[in-house]
Order: sequence, then C-alpha cells, then structure tokens
Amino acid sequence: MSLRTDVLELPRQTDAFRIVHGEGDGLSGLVIDRYAETCVVSLYAAGWMKAAEILEAEIQKLDGIDRVLFRADARTQKLEGFRIPDISPGERARIREGKLRYEVDLATGHKTGLFLDQRDNRKRVASFARGRRVLDLCTNAGGFALSCRGPGKARHVTAVDLDEDAVAAARRNARLNNLRIAFQHADLFPFLRERVEAGDQWDLIVLDPPKLAHGKGEVDAALTRYQDMNRLALSAAAPGAIMLTCSCSGAVEESAFLGAVRRAAVDAQRSVRVIELRGASSDHPVALDFSEGRYLKGALLHVD
Repeated sequence: MSLRTDVLELPRQTDAFRIVHGEGDGLSGLVIDRYAETCVVSLYAAGWMKAAEILEAEIQKLDGIDRVLFRADARTQKLEGFRIPDISPGERARIREGKLRYEVDLATGHKTGLFLDQRDNRKRVASFARGRRVLDLCTNAGGFALSCRGPGKARHVTAVDLDEDAVAAARRNARLNNLRIAFQHADLFPFLRERVEAGDQWDLIVLDPPKLAHGKGEVDAALTRYQDMNRLALSAAAPGAIMLTCSCSGAVEESAFLGAVRRAAVDAQRSVRVIELRGASSDHPVALDFSEGRYLKGALLHVD
C-alpha cells in the first residue's frame, strides 16, 4: 500500500485505485481494487479462493474499508475448478477521480467495475481536449469522454459503444457530472464508415477496444481487427488531430500492435507520428521478470 499512498499519493487524486496488481506486487493471481469504502477482489487462481476468508479479514483492516466483494470471470473459474457466487445485481459505488465523479457497477462492470488502468491516460488525453471535437470509441463507462468534456473543456464529445449497458452507465456518469455528451449505441465499424462517408472529422480520437486476443492462438485475428479499426479511426481524424489508440490484449506484443497501426496508417493514406507510448496507470506496476504484466499498450499519435 505504501507505493500507492506514500509514493504515488493516489488518495489525493482519487478514492479508486489498485492496491494489489498480481505479479507486479508479488502476488500472482490476485488483484484488489479499491472503490471508496469497498474493495473488489479478483481471483485468478484456485489457491486464493481457499484463502478468501483470510484475505477478507486482512483487507478490512485497511482504513475506511467497510465491505469486500469477490469476483472471478467464468473462464478462470472453469480453468481453475472453483465457483464463486455472483455479486448481487445493483451493487454500486460512488467514486471520485480528480474533479469527476463516477458510479461504478461492482457486479457486472468490466474488470472490477471501472478501467482504473486508464486513469493516467484519461488525464493525458484530456490535456489536449480544449476546444476540440472529440470522438471516444468503445467508451464503456465514459471515462475518456467525461475527462475531455469536463476538465478537458472539449467543444463537443461523441462517445460510442456497442454494449447497451455500458452506454447506459456512461450516460448516468455524464448526468452525475452535469456534462453534455452525445452518446451513440453502435458498432464502431458501421458508425465510422457512415460518418467518414458523410465527411465528419474529429480533432481528438480515442480508440480503446476490449481485449481482442485471450491467447496466442487469437493474436493474428486480433491484429487484423486492430488494423481495420485503426484504419477507420484514422480516416475520421481531421488534419493535425491527436489520437490515442490502445490494446489491452496481453498476448499481443507492443511491436506487433504498432505494426498493425502502421499498416492502418498506410491503408488510410495518413501521415502518422508517435508522440508517446503509453501504458497502464502507475498503480499497476510491472515486475521486471514478468513482462507480460505490461498488458496495456497505448500509442498517442499526431495525424496529418
């Protein structure tokens, strides 16, 4: 905890952050995220399930924690041979991130409820947003859209997601912060094709799709899909636009992902330069002997 509280001083910025990041904290198969007074524990190994009572007791010793919830995805439970009860529907938490407030769905929200790994990237992208037209693709709970429209003071924000529940959650978060955002429940492929054909362009684009490769056998198909979606997103970029494109597929190496983006730029006939290579927020440390822990790759681009 000292890394998060004393070194990174995260409680000054937010009350939602990761306090255990698996191998990065020497605890393989265990993830613990804090959402205000609640901790959500994600289990990726059967051994941690056996130690659940001990874990819960230790976590409740942390200042300000009054409940502990356990989650494990269906794939992990099947592979590891354990069963964990689902969190009751409707379990939510209100958290703060800078000047923004979020309502987090602890039962069915992606990962443990919110993409905490994109916190630093949300802040960075918002620093470019002032006066720009922003397109947030795969918006999920609306993090990038809210950051750009609120603290970032973007002129207009369009946020798109195929998941109807995610769009509903993002709308709730926009209302919570009194922000006007144009939400679209749509598949990004037909959405972008239609908008590009209509001549629409954006000055700042975020492309943060869900995991496309769950293992090495799915990497080739994932790279093809990354190339296709980046080609369309680049086609929608105004001259001089900034674009953040991401991959959270741990099985996809950074060099391969950047190769897909490069091919997409060629296909879109756009001149693209990398401003920064980005990763997960600082509360997601990576062990030097476990490079796979750097699962989130991001490229901040300048598009001509």
